[in-house]
This record gives sequence, structure tokens and C-alpha cells, in this order.
Amino acid sequence: MLSPVVEREINKYYKARQGNPAGIPVEVLGINTDQTSSDNTDEFIASVGFEVAADDPDWITYGQFGPGGAAARYVIINGVADSPTHKQWEVLFNETFFQPGEVNLLRALIDKVQAPVPAPPKIAVQPQNQDARRGRARISCRVFHGFKIVEACPDVPGQPIDFNLSRSRHCQGTARLLSYRE
Repeated sequence: MLSPVVEREINKYYKARQGNPAGIPVEVLGINTDQTSSDNTDEFIASVGFEVAADDPDWITYGQFGPGGAAARYVIINGVADSPTHKQWEVLFNETFFQPGEVNLLRALIDKVQAPVPAPPKIAVQPQNQDARRGRARISCRVFHGFKIVEACPDVPGQPIDFNLSRSRHCQGTARLLSYRE
């Protein structure tokens, strides 16, 4: 069964931080292989505060990570698909013994897992020139950057309109409307 140190120093540690530094959630699962004293096991689970525990009386799950016989096995598995640092379901740590002082080793392994790189946004419609007559139509430039829409209207006939977006905390860069017809 899982060490109380792992529950406290790994599970609760990452829950409090909402995952590893890359924002990857960390789940700790205790697996019990001892079916001889289920009352004692239930007491142990409750006293330590395990959030998730499962029974493996036939050692099926345990056996996937090595031969049985040891009272405990500590396994860290990356469950993140498309991580740039690790393959999905890659075993990062697999030992039958865990020293409480090795918490930093486990955290370092967990912290190395990175989130997938998001795909760049796709432009569905290309920008088009807009012509408008003074006093009749509104010319607007919409800039999508950081999910903020910036709009502006011209007030100087015959002049190109410059939108300097560098002052906005959500947008960067410059957009320019090239035509304005009186």
C-alpha cells in the first residue's frame, strides 16, 4: 500500500498547486494487494487520507510493473498525450522501495512532464479592404490576439488609420487600414 509520505508530499502537494509547474494534474492511486486484513487496510486508508485506493488481490496491476513479493511498489506514469518531453504511458519511476527523503526525486520526475504544445490558431477568413463614405459607414478593424477584439472607427477623412495596439495589455503589433473613400 502507498506510503503516507507519498499521499502528503506528492498528492496533496500537487493538488494545492493545481498540478505540476506545466499545469499537468497529478493523480495518486493506492493499490492494495493484501486481502487478509481488509479492516486494517480500510483503517489505514482512512487514517492516511488516501483519496483513491483500489484492491488488486490477484496482483494483476502490480504484476505489470515487476514481480510480486514486495509489500509496496511506487510507479510514476506519464498520462499526457503529445507531451514534448515524454511518451504517453511512459513509466518514469518504478521501484519497490521508497525513502521519504526521495520526495524531491519524485517531484523532479513529475515536474519534467510538459503539456502538449497547442496548435497555432487557424485563420478562417483572410482580412479584406473596406471602403466607406464619410458619415455613412463605420470602418472597423478587428484584431484577434490573445482573444481580445479591438475595434476602431476613423474620424479623419482621406487618411490611413493606424491602430497601434502595443499599449493594450492583451494585444501587440500594429494593424493598418489602407483605404478610406470620401
